[in-house]
Order: sequence, then C-alpha cells, then structure tokens
Amino acid sequence: MVGLSKNHLARKANAAKGRTALEGKQAVDRLRDTVTQRDAEIDSLKLQNLEIKDDVGRNQGLIDDIKREIRDTGEKLITAEKSYEFWRDQVTNLQRSNSQLKEEKDHLRTEIQETVSRKSANIADALIAQKHGIEVQNKNKMNEMKRKVKEAAESSPCHRNRKKFADLKSPDSKKQRCKSILNYLKREVGVAGFDDFIQTLIHVVSGDPAYTFKLKLTEMDSFIATVKWKFSDGTLRDFKAFLKERLGFDIFSSRQKIHQLRKVHSCHTDYKITVQSVIKKAGGKEVEAESALIEVNDLHFLLARRYEQLHQNGRLKFRDGWRNVILGVGGDKGASQTKLVVILGNVENPNNPHGILLIGMYEGNDDYASLQANMSSVFQQINNLSHLTYKENGQDVTRSVTKYPIGDCKFLSAMIGHPGQSSKTPCFICDLPWTSHRAAAATVGTFDFKKCGNPYDPSSLKPALMQVEEGTMGVPGVHTILGLTNSYILDWLYALCNKVQTGIDTLPESIKEQRKLMRSLKKEEDSYQERCDYLKDCHKEVEKALDVFAHVGKTGVVDQGHSQRCQSGLCLVAAAKTPVFRESDAFSCISCQRTIHCVCSYVFTSIDDYQYDEPCIECQRNASPSFSERRDILLIIRDTLLEQIRHDETTIDAVAAERKALDNSIDSLEGEVRRKRACIPRFGAWGIFRGA
Repeated sequence: MVGLSKNHLARKANAAKGRTALEGKQAVDRLRDTVTQRDAEIDSLKLQNLEIKDDVGRNQGLIDDIKREIRDTGEKLITAEKSYEFWRDQVTNLQRSNSQLKEEKDHLRTEIQETVSRKSANIADALIAQKHGIEVQNKNKMNEMKRKVKEAAESSPCHRNRKKFADLKSPDSKKQRCKSILNYLKREVGVAGFDDFIQTLIHVVSGDPAYTFKLKLTEMDSFIATVKWKFSDGTLRDFKAFLKERLGFDIFSSRQKIHQLRKVHSCHTDYKITVQSVIKKAGGKEVEAESALIEVNDLHFLLARRYEQLHQNGRLKFRDGWRNVILGVGGDKGASQTKLVVILGNVENPNNPHGILLIGMYEGNDDYASLQANMSSVFQQINNLSHLTYKENGQDVTRSVTKYPIGDCKFLSAMIGHPGQSSKTPCFICDLPWTSHRAAAATVGTFDFKKCGNPYDPSSLKPALMQVEEGTMGVPGVHTILGLTNSYILDWLYALCNKVQTGIDTLPESIKEQRKLMRSLKKEEDSYQERCDYLKDCHKEVEKALDVFAHVGKTGVVDQGHSQRCQSGLCLVAAAKTPVFRESDAFSCISCQRTIHCVCSYVFTSIDDYQYDEPCIECQRNASPSFSERRDILLIIRDTLLEQIRHDETTIDAVAAERKALDNSIDSLEGEVRRKRACIPRFGAWGIFRGA
C-alpha cells in the first residue's frame, strides 16, 4: 500500500511537471504568436506612417491654397467693412429724407383736406344741377318714346282690329286684314326687297312642320300624282321646269325619288300591262285614245304569295270543318273602266278593300263581248285554278279552291254567257220568261214567285267565260234589296216629297214619270230658246235694214256701186254703205221671175228655209212699194218680232222655272221636305236595332 502510494505520488509529481512543462510551452507559443502579431502591427503602422507622410506631402499644396484663400478672404472682409460703412451712411441719409417726405405728406394732406372742404359746396351744387338736367333729358326721351309707340301702334296691322283672325267670317274682312298686315310688313322690310321677302316667308312657312300649309308634295304624293295622271318621265320633267319658270318653285319631289318609288311599287312582274287604242266620246264626238289593258301574269303565284303573307301575319282564317281556299271572282264597271278582282274569303272580314286583289282592268263596258275580248287569258287562269299551294311555317300546303261568282246581274250574266236582263229570259239561273217593260211588266204584286223555270241548256247560251260550280252563284242580295226598296218605296216617297215641296198638283205620282216630265220640259225649254234666238237674229237683220233706210233717207243714195245689186225696186244690199248684207241669199220670184235678195223682199230666213213658190214683195202688192211704204213694212215686222220675242222669253222663263223646281227636287236633297225624308231610313234602322 505504501509502495503504491509512492508510485502514485511519483506519477502525480510527473504529471504535475508535465503539465507545468506543457503550460510553459503553451505560454511560449502564445508569446511567440504575440510577438508575431506585434511585428505585423509594427509593419502595418509603418505602412500607415508612410501613407500619412504621403498624405501630408499631397495636402501641403491644399494647405497652401487654404492659406491663400484665408488671405484673400481677409482682404474681402476689409473691403466689405469699408462698403458697410458706406451703405450705413446711405441708410442714414435715406432715413433723413424719409423724415422730410413724411413732413411734406402731412403738409399735403392738410392742404387736400382744406381743398376738399372748400370744394364740397361747389360739388354738391353741381350734382344738383346735373340731376335736374338728367331728369329733363329723361322726360324728353320718354315723350319721344311715347310718340314713337303711338305711331307704331297706329301703323300696326292690328290697330283698331279687336277681332282675332279666326273670328273673321266674311272673305272681304279676311282679305282686308291680310292687306293691312302686308302693308305693315312692307314698311318694315322695305319696298325694294319685299317681293323676295314674301316668297321666302311663304317657303319658310311651307317647310315648317308646325304649319299645315305646304307648297311641295311629299314623295308619296308626288308618286301618286304621276301615276294617277299618267305623267311620263319626260312630261314630269317638262312640267317641273314649267312650274319652276312660272311659279319660281317646284311642287313635286325629285324625279329620282319618284322613280325609286315606282320601282318599289312596280307591278310589272305580277301584271301584263299593254297599251291599246279605244274609241271614246269627247264633246259629243267619238275619238280614238290610248288606254291600258291590265292582265294578271300568274294568278296562282299571286294568290300563293298573298296567302303566305296572311298566314305570317296571323290573318288567315279557316272556318270550322272547312279547309278550302274560298275565292270570290267579281267585277264591275266604274267610270269608263271595268275591273276584274278576286276577293279573299279566308280572312276575318272578306268585304274589305284590303281583301280584294286586282287581276284585270280595261277600258270599256262589262258586257260579254268586252270581257271575252280583253279578259280571256284571266278567265282561263281562273278556270284552271283548282288547288292552291303555298307555304305555312316553311312547309308547302295544298288546299282545294272554291270559287264564287260575285257581281251585279249584268256581270254575272256576262260571265256565264247569258244574254242579259233585257232578254226574254232575264234570270241567269233558269229560263223562266217574263218582261219588265210596258204594261205587261212583271211586278212584285203580279209575279208568281212559286213558278220556276228549267236550268239552261248550255247550247242555248254563249260559251261561258268562267266555269261555275252548281250552287255557287245566286241573285246578288244587296242589289235585289236596293232595287226593291228604290222601285217600291223610295222612288214613290221621293215623288211624293217632290209633289209636296213643289206644290204642283198635276205632278205625276212616280219618280220615273216625273223625270220623264222634266225631260219634256227641258226639251220644250230648248225649243223655245232656239226659236227665241232665231227671232233675235231676225230682229238684228231688220234693224240693219232700218239703218240702211235711215242712211238712204239722209243721203238719197240708193246705189253704192256694188256689183251685187238685185232686181228689186230698192236693193238694200246695194244701198248699204257697209257690207252688212253682202252674204244675203237670193231667190227667183215665181211671178216675175226676177232674182231678188231675201232681205230686199223682207224674208229674214236662210235660203234653205225659204219656200220657192212665194212671190216677191212687189208681186204680193201688185205694185212697187214706195220708199216710205217699204220702211213702214219693216217697222211692222220689227214690232211683230219684238212681241214674239217677249212672248217667247216669258214662256221660257215659266218653263225654266218649272223645270228648275223639278230639277232641284227630283235628283237632289235640297228642300225641307226632302231633308226630312232623308232622315227616315236612319231613324227606322235605329228603331230596328233598338228592338233587336
């Protein structure tokens, strides 16, 4: 144990020595490192010292520059101090001058106050005088303005006119008001340019939509006018130039716009339009004129397009259980033209202008011959139209076509080849004969309506223009009702009204006889008027003959040397100073065989009316009348003619008054009785509807 302890102590001593040696070595190493570090720092300081020396060398020049700047700044400071002293003296001088100016200012203010106080009274007096002068001037100006206002009021077109223009009734008062306004405008505008002003004013009013007055037709109205009056492009151009020349303006739209509307509304693709020559009556004469013949090109295509449009617009209607296309084929003559139309039955109101389609038109009557000559191709298309194919919702639809002839009795008869209502068998459905003329005329009271004729044999009629199915044609109800009402009710009421209104008891009971009487009175009036005019012409010839007698009695010259002298004892043709009887006819006396002027024998008729077996005036008296006897005979003839003229004029007035009274009653609604009668149908219909 003791041995172990010694070893242990030795190891501990060795360990301690080792640690000491180790620590000494470490200290030496650290010292060596410190010395090395210090050497490095010394080297660094040396380098820095060298750099500082270099910087000092480099900054020495800068230091010299700073020294020079300090020296210059010192010199400037000395100069500034001297300048300061100078400006300080200047400020002192300015302060001294300012004090003097203040004193002068106070002195001037005192003088101004004294001057203002002295002039106050003068200024107040001057203001009072100026105010008084202004009031006087204003008063004078006011008086002048009142005078001008008064003159303007007196010159105004409405001066002394209390009524508004709308309240003026008579044309003269309206005309006078317009003249006064024009005169007023002339004073305002000036006479020189007044005409141009009026034209400009009228055109401004015409172009303003606030006024109804227009000087120019719209594009559509211009188009309608050119179509209605058949203006060609050349005629329209010349007419527009004429209006521009004579009126200074044009009432039509431009020809280009009218032409565009022509293209839009052109029907050349749907209709065949040709120009044909027809005979027309003008002024009692038959003249040849040009007229349009219109025929539908393709009736099926036109109807298909129309039905498609109706379907698209929701206007196409089909009755329950009846899906056919219903068409009415009708026509009539209006004015001088006959129109052929198709009436669409598959709409809400077929009896409507918008449900009618024109398929033909020509100049002439609506009889069989005219329809056959002008509308054969149209009737052929009608007869071939058994089905109609058109589109509904983009799909083709085909429907059967049912055609109904429509029109008056004359037109219906013409379509089936019937001879008409003036024939022996007036009915176009059966061959029952009767007459509607003279004493044997069939009337409602005498006709046997139970009796019926047989259907017509096609060979007894002309070839039908339209193939009519059985049961589709009948007597036109409206025409029948109107005919019965006029013939048996209205005509007799009119005749009674005429009789009551005119007060003529001998007036016939029927309107037909009254019209016949009126025609007779017109013929009688014309006859008396013609004779009266003839007697007046004879009277003029007698007056000319008396003038010749007066000239001969004054001058004594019975022959002016004319070569037209006749064999009468006193030739008025030769004695006339002027050629008043140079055209007088002559005749040969049957007694003395002399050639004598009609006027020289006092025959004042034409040679055609003269009876060749009459003797001359000298043969009638068996002696040659003297100058005074011849003049007396003329005076008697003149008085007789004047008496006949007065009598005929009285008769004409009486006949004309009677005819005029009938004329005003028969074919017009004039007169209190006729106006009251005109109200009866309205009141009757109103009562019927009320009862219903």
